[in-house]
Amino acid sequence: MSRMSRGGSFVRRIIWSVLLAAALGAAIHGGGAFAQEGEAIPEVADEAQPSATVEPPPPPPMLPPLRPPRTPTRPTEHIVQAGETLHTLALQRQMRVEALASRNRITHARLLFAGQQLELPAPAKPDVMLYRVTPGETIASLAARHHFSPNALRRLNELACAHCLANGQLLRLSAVAQNGEASTPAALPYPLLALTIVPEAPRQGEVVWINVRTASPLQSISGSLGETPLHFIARESQSAPYTYDALTGIGALAPQGLYTLTLRIVDADGEAQVVRGWVRVELAGFGFENLRLSARYAALLDPQTNERELETLAAALASFSEAQHWNGPLSAPVKGRILSYFGARRTFNGGILRTYHSGVDFRTSAGTPVRAAAAGNVVMAQALPIRGNYVLIDHGRGVFTGYAHLSRFNVTPGQFVEAGAVIGYVGSTGRSLGPHLHWELAVGGVLVNPLPWLEYALP
Repeated sequence: MSRMSRGGSFVRRIIWSVLLAAALGAAIHGGGAFAQEGEAIPEVADEAQPSATVEPPPPPPMLPPLRPPRTPTRPTEHIVQAGETLHTLALQRQMRVEALASRNRITHARLLFAGQQLELPAPAKPDVMLYRVTPGETIASLAARHHFSPNALRRLNELACAHCLANGQLLRLSAVAQNGEASTPAALPYPLLALTIVPEAPRQGEVVWINVRTASPLQSISGSLGETPLHFIARESQSAPYTYDALTGIGALAPQGLYTLTLRIVDADGEAQVVRGWVRVELAGFGFENLRLSARYAALLDPQTNERELETLAAALASFSEAQHWNGPLSAPVKGRILSYFGARRTFNGGILRTYHSGVDFRTSAGTPVRAAAAGNVVMAQALPIRGNYVLIDHGRGVFTGYAHLSRFNVTPGQFVEAGAVIGYVGSTGRSLGPHLHWELAVGGVLVNPLPWLEYALP
């Protein structure tokens, strides 16, 4: 290869990098703009062209989707839970915020994120938890409620007088008195005992499991991760800790960085409070595809056509039912070679439309039965411009699977189907040049990579 041709290739790669960087956008839901990783874009055949000889770009390395939170390896090490702050950690450990920040070289005290490692001057005390004072509460009422003597409560919090309380003030309480046994609670306000994010640092396209444990039952709990609302369900329990779970996802185009996790809880006495923390989102390393379509597909490359279809899909995914209909891993809807993986950044006809692949494409013969990946309620069975004949199934707890480009339907909206039931047949409707199945998974309103959940069960 000549020096000139090598130089031209290098320049083209630089131009692509600049274009991709300029196209950043997308909140946590993901949208229509490119994200930032990758180099050159290989040209591959259209997502369904039967004569394709070029292999699709490989998927990013798959990590176990339910990576457990890290645990401290030394008595003086602390792994931050979402919602903990330098102030609450210092208060729980009876030390100054400035000393804790200095010891860990922290310059932005409000930006602790889940999974961050801190070094403490001494092992954490196992018997101290925090409580936020609400209007009308007094030292006497708090002492009676939490089984303290008023003097003990004053000594534990170094209160100068019997009336030295302010609304919103954080107090130290004894975890032994609350739970009947010694433990090391998180530096979170009562009644929160723990706030766990799995995985602690999710990647683009991954499912996120949020687990909340409390010392007393809650009247309600809601929240958000970034701009994505969280819907919690209560796990059955007759005693502490009481457990609440939510599932959500990280969009394929979510920029790398810190996202705000917000919890809004109302305890058994009707007292409301808001807890905020930070979750770090990482890149996944998706590939690129440059797809070429003939002129007869021009209308389907209109960004407004794509946006309207995404709005239709988002409206259906916004519903939430607490009942869980899946049991164990999902089942593959068809058998066939994968043509295109989730998350691949795409351009059409050299840049007319820039988007990403929202699911997984399986190559298989026209008329092949398509089966439900899990039991659930059919919420959509209709023709869409891009996805063609499309079936959407609600599996409960904000988990949905979608099946696109079908030749015909075998279900109707409102119908309940069991896992493995035939819901339609492989076709080539919508933006498609050949028979294949485009399969999608949405969790918490966010389209995510479905492949890991053929091996692992959603929590």
